[in-house]
Amino acid sequence: MFSQHTRLSFDTFRALIKVVGPSLEWKNTNMREHIPMEVKVTMAFARLSNENSLQMCGKVYGIVQSTTSMTMRKFCVVVRNI
Repeated sequence: MFSQHTRLSFDTFRALIKVVGPSLEWKNTNMREHIPMEVKVTMAFARLSNENSLQMCGKVYGIVQSTTSMTMRKFCVVVRNI
């Protein structure tokens, strides 16, 4: 099921997290709680592979639209710079 939603093998997913993880890491603040790296990368690939809206991706992963948008932008910049 994972491969259907992200179009990635789980091994590729783990390798990608090792590469992009340090650049996407956020810390807990008083305003928001840390979003696990696995969720960020899965959400980004689900958005890119299925062309879902930011709002839909946010709802599926329990993340507000503004954070989803910020995560997507940051993910794309990191991947482009690899």
